[in-house]
Amino acid sequence: MQTQAARLLVKRATGTAVPKSLSAAGNKFEVTKPLFAAAAPGQQWYRIETNGRATIAQLWDAAYEMHAESAGSVVEPDSETLWPMPTTGRQRGLFAGGRSDRGGVDPQSPDFPQGPGFAWHLNPQYSQLEEARASIANPQPVRIAILDVGFDFQHHSMPEHLRRDLERNFTGDGRTDTSDPDIGGFLNNPGHGTATIAILAGGQLQQMRLPTPSGSYLGGAPQAQVVPIRIATSVVLLSTSAFAEAMEYLLSMPCAIAMPTTIR
Repeated sequence: MQTQAARLLVKRATGTAVPKSLSAAGNKFEVTKPLFAAAAPGQQWYRIETNGRATIAQLWDAAYEMHAESAGSVVEPDSETLWPMPTTGRQRGLFAGGRSDRGGVDPQSPDFPQGPGFAWHLNPQYSQLEEARASIANPQPVRIAILDVGFDFQHHSMPEHLRRDLERNFTGDGRTDTSDPDIGGFLNNPGHGTATIAILAGGQLQQMRLPTPSGSYLGGAPQAQVVPIRIATSVVLLSTSAFAEAMEYLLSMPCAIAMPTTIR
């Protein structure tokens, strides 16, 4: 059975004493940090963890035991949510994990739609994004946050209005920036964030040395301010607290939020 980092989320009433360590299901959990400053009045969340890994069943056993011993507390696993894998062999291969091959070029999968030429997704018979952009004479500034696995900021497709001064990394990997760690392997998706941020608000195509008209942009909303947020290494494996912390941070500022999606 698959194991994951052994972490729990605990909610207690504000002012309730929280011990430095708690024991449950044969494990000793250390309180690592308080969470969610914007929680409902009178409530405080904490993340607690122990060394090693555990199955989701073991984490729920620990949560029930700790809840029974701490009246008034809410306890749940800080689980790594694994989204359902596609059922077909070809699509399962797409989600099994990417290669660490920054700078490489892969042909488009035949499992997805394909149109004529590069950036065909902007055309009238597809997304109609190019026509939509042209219909707005004076677009108002919009700020969009994108939550993904990291970004290659040296890539030519990066948005022109990238707000790296607002970037945040909630993966707990010890880094503060949101650059793609470029880690391949099972369920990891190096390059995914770079691709999605380019589709969202990618820069001018001639900067990528492609035969395209002057002033043509790759992204659907190239004038938007884009806030890069890193919450995982895989688009199908996200921890509860990383997502919640990112949402709390973004709700403190005016912005829209873009998330990676599973194509079926």
